Amino acid sequence: MRVKLAHAERKDAVDIAALAQSLKLTDKSQKAGFLYYPHTAEDYAFIISLNNSVGDPFYVARDESNRLAGFIHGMEVRPRVPAYLSQHVESHEDLMYLYRNAPANFVFGEQIAVRPDLARRGLGSLLLNQMMRDAELSGVDDVYVSVLHSPVLNIASINFCEKFGFKLEREVRNNDGSAWGIYHASSHAELGEGK
Repeated sequence: MRVKLAHAERKDAVDIAALAQSLKLTDKSQKAGFLYYPHTAEDYAFIISLNNSVGDPFYVARDESNRLAGFIHGMEVRPRVPAYLSQHVESHEDLMYLYRNAPANFVFGEQIAVRPDLARRGLGSLLLNQMMRDAELSGVDDVYVSVLHSPVLNIASINFCEKFGFKLEREVRNNDGSAWGIYHASSHAELGEGK
């Protein structure tokens, strides 16, 4: 599989939203490949603009036919939380926990998505490696992600994150009743497939 990584642009928002919506958790028995809070194209366009204006990571991967293969977006949380949360109706206790408790300088991996027909081919690893590399090059030591623990324990995402050295730090509950594990890793961790 050959893909091209690029910084996301506002014009990518429609494709990103379509992929995210296609991966929305609809069946509580789903075991892998889902998002719990996919955004609208307008939300993704806002996030892309915000990330690009401050240098936060938001990458898209496109296949040889220029079709969206996957994406990842993250942010340095401390300066971005107020603007980000103003655009979202769901609570983000994971972000608020990090905003209050994490080191001053860290990146939060907000979402990662890969087209189902390309799953388990290394694309997710490529995207996460890029975000971790960017964090390290920016002098950011700490990277956090949140993974759904309830109503569905997202075992596939937990295993994926652990492969990159992420460790569970805490579980938080949003006002909709969903529980999220906060996972932490160093941006200097050894990165790679099959770790």
